[in-house]
Amino acid sequence: MQVGDIPRAFNFPDNHFDLVHSRMLVGGISASRWPTYIRAIARSLKHDGGIQMFEFDFNVQSDNGTLDRHSGLVKWCSLYRNALRSSENPNGRKDPDIAGSNGRMRNYLVAAGFTSIRERSIRVPLSGWRTDSRWNRIGRHMKGNMAALMESAGLYPILQRRINGREIDATTFASVLEQARGELRNEFKPYMTLQWFKMESEYHKISEVVALEDISMKGFGSTGKEEVKDAGDRGRMVGGKGLMNE
Repeated sequence: MQVGDIPRAFNFPDNHFDLVHSRMLVGGISASRWPTYIRAIARSLKHDGGIQMFEFDFNVQSDNGTLDRHSGLVKWCSLYRNALRSSENPNGRKDPDIAGSNGRMRNYLVAAGFTSIRERSIRVPLSGWRTDSRWNRIGRHMKGNMAALMESAGLYPILQRRINGREIDATTFASVLEQARGELRNEFKPYMTLQWFKMESEYHKISEVVALEDISMKGFGSTGKEEVKDAGDRGRMVGGKGLMNE
C-alpha cells in the first residue's frame, strides 16, 4: 500500500494508473491546490486511463420549495460554505463552488489536458422521499450520513473561524444543527446537487448511481489521506477527504 497526502504534492509514478476516482474533497484541500492536484492526476494516468470526480455543492434545497433562508439546513449550508472561504491562512481557504456553474473544475480539467469530458448534475435526496426504490434507499442512507456530517465537518471551521466578521458560538451552532437535522424529513424533500465529471476509457466505467450507492452505504468518510493499492502492474487511486490545512 502506498499513501499520498492530497493537500501536498504526491509522487506517484507517471503513466501508472488505469483509473482515478476522486470524490468529496471540497472541504479538504485549498482552493489554490485544485489546479496542481488535477495536473498530478493527469500525469499519473496511463494514456488510455480514465478519471471520475464528483463534488457536492453543500447547498441543500427542497424539491417542493418548503425550505427557505430561515430553515436550519439552509442556515447550516450558509455557515459551512462561508467558513470554508474564511481562513486567515491562504492555504486554509477552500472553494465550495469548485464544481459549480462557474466552470472552474472543467477549466482545470481542460488545462490539464483532459478531453471528451462528460459533466452531469444530479439531485441527491437526503431522505427517503423519492419513489424509485433505488433512489429511496440512497436517500435513506444519505439522511444518516448528512446528519453526522453536519456536525463532524462543520464543527471546526464554523466555530474556529470568523464568518462575515463574526464568531459563531457553540450554542448557536448546536441550535442550527438541531434544526437542520430535524428537516431531513420526507415532507421537505431535501436534496443536494452532485456535480459529476468523468473522462473514462471503455475498460473502466462506473455509473453515477452505483457510485452514489457506494458512498451512501459507507458514509462520507474522512481519512485525511489518499490510499493507493497496487494491483500487479496496474494501480488504482481512491480519493479520500483531504486535511483541513489550517
